[in-house]
Amino acid sequence: MKKMMSLLLLISCTYVTLACPRQVYDNEPYKVYLDEKEIACYSSHRLDFRNPTAKYLGVPVSPSFYTLLSVGSHPAILRIQPPQGLIVDICKLVIRPLSLGVKSTWNGRELQITIDQPQNFVIDAQGDGMYPLHIFVNRAMPEINKKSDDVIYFGPGIHDVGQIVLKSNQTLYLAEGAVVRPLPPRSGGQVEIGGETFYLGEPMIKITDAHHVTIKGNGMITAERATDKRIKAQIITAVKTSGLRIEDILLTDANSWNIHIYDSKDAIVDNVKILGYYINTDAICFNGSKNSVARNCFAHINDDGYEVKATDESMCTEGIRFEQCIIWNDFGSGMGVTHEVMGKIKDISWKDITVIRYDPIVHSNWLLHRAPVFVHAVGGGTVSGLSFENITIEQAHSIQPMILIDNQKKLIETEDHFMIKKYNRIEHVKFKNVTGLEIESPDIVIYDEGEDCIDEISFENIWMNGEKLMPGDKRLRINNSKTKKIRIN
Repeated sequence: MKKMMSLLLLISCTYVTLACPRQVYDNEPYKVYLDEKEIACYSSHRLDFRNPTAKYLGVPVSPSFYTLLSVGSHPAILRIQPPQGLIVDICKLVIRPLSLGVKSTWNGRELQITIDQPQNFVIDAQGDGMYPLHIFVNRAMPEINKKSDDVIYFGPGIHDVGQIVLKSNQTLYLAEGAVVRPLPPRSGGQVEIGGETFYLGEPMIKITDAHHVTIKGNGMITAERATDKRIKAQIITAVKTSGLRIEDILLTDANSWNIHIYDSKDAIVDNVKILGYYINTDAICFNGSKNSVARNCFAHINDDGYEVKATDESMCTEGIRFEQCIIWNDFGSGMGVTHEVMGKIKDISWKDITVIRYDPIVHSNWLLHRAPVFVHAVGGGTVSGLSFENITIEQAHSIQPMILIDNQKKLIETEDHFMIKKYNRIEHVKFKNVTGLEIESPDIVIYDEGEDCIDEISFENIWMNGEKLMPGDKRLRINNSKTKKIRIN
């Protein structure tokens, strides 16, 4: 191993020494100090088909790092010294999202950044996605009354627990420095992924038929124990809930969906950070739910990001908002309607969303499988009243189009059950102020396999690689001549 170099992190606020879970790689990490006291720099993976350094549980991966801080009311000076030799050309370093305008200085040994507010960003040291450092800066939070009968409290340190079941009016509180590692029970059945056999498991955090449940704090929940035991399970599943709040926590190392809110209403997901490298690590899914919002969230995942579904014919997913969120996709889609729509989806909005990187490598046969902005419905339901506004795709390094509206019944070989369903209807979809800065495939594709099933699609102020989408633009590709009422402004 190369000699580890020190990393100094100075900040005019309180500090906490975080407990480190198992280090996956024997790589030279970033080191972090706070007022000259060391805090944890956690190591994990990111899915990496281009430059994998290892294969973990059948998945090609490379190292990924993250750290958590809390700031008070005073500005912070961040000093970051990367692993030796990582920064060869400082001009290639990128701090994302670009819209934050994070300024840095480099003295040949340390990167210095001033922070004056809570924020989430990534240091892409080489500009190629390798060895990223995710920095999550939280607001300092007051302690909770941990003696309350309605509070499940985890303080600083590693906590190996079983499944956590939450009931009405309960709060699950993760103090700064808490690392919670649930191991849920098996639910029956197995699945094979990349040559590895997993047991299907119940959710790690389970909320059913409950109201006003809260999960919050500046700690983290990691799925690494479940993965080690080959139990494939969602981290947080909420079914038939109202008034659910999930705030500030970090979810890491998922091997299935991170947050699944099903048949619920009035949920708020705020400033949740999600890191997932494994297959099917969808970030936040509202499924058959109503009048809910996800805002200020960050996700770096290996599947779909901010999504809606309606997996039952009786369902209506309605009034869902995604606002001011950030995403990095190593696979999947950044945002949209993702696949299973047996019921109704209507009045859904994505606003002020930034895709900082979009890196999937796919076979040309999967060209229409996903996209940074993706609307694909299968299962015979209806989709209407979608709005994508103020969307920025900073970099898309993939053959897949920037925007894809797709109405076909089958994408992969295992989906024969969808072939008996009628085609879905997709209508009244609006794209406004969508900007792609560095897009490998600057295209918009509308693919309608059905008979006149896509209608009333509008594009306003759409830019790709510095060129505005105009009427008659060849970058807008429509496969079905019966598709009508496509407007470009």
